[in-house]
Amino acid sequence: MNKTTSNNDGLILHNVLEFDGYCVLCNWAVNLVLQIDKAQKIKVKVLTEDPNVKNDTLYFWREGRRLEESEAVFAIINVIGGWPLLLNFFKIFPKKFNDYIYKWVSRNRYSLFGKNDFCRIPTEKDKSRFIT
Repeated sequence: MNKTTSNNDGLILHNVLEFDGYCVLCNWAVNLVLQIDKAQKIKVKVLTEDPNVKNDTLYFWREGRRLEESEAVFAIINVIGGWPLLLNFFKIFPKKFNDYIYKWVSRNRYSLFGKNDFCRIPTEKDKSRFIT
C-alpha cells in the first residue's frame, strides 16, 4: 500500500525509514543503514504504538510517498548505493514473491531474531539521524 502524506509541520517526508524499535532484526538493519549511508541521506524514526499503524513492516518515505515491504527495501538500497545495490538482483523475482518472503520474515521476526524489552534509543552519535 502506498500512501502520500506529510508530517505534522506539513513537510513532505523524504528518505525516512520507520521501523519497529523493539525488533532485534529491525535494529540490526537500521544500524547497517546508518553505517553504510555515509552521505547521511536517510533519517530514521521508530514506529509509534499507534493502533492505526501496522507495526509488522518497515516503512520508507520517498518524496511524501510511503513504501512498504520489498518495495521499501529496494528503495532504501537504491538511496544508499554501494555494495547493497547487488541485492537488486532479487528484483528478477516478481514483487509478489519478494513481498511473500518479506511478510514471512516479518511475521516470524521475534521468534527468529528476538525482541528487545525496551524501544530503541538513539546513541549520541546517531541522534542527528533520528526523527522524533
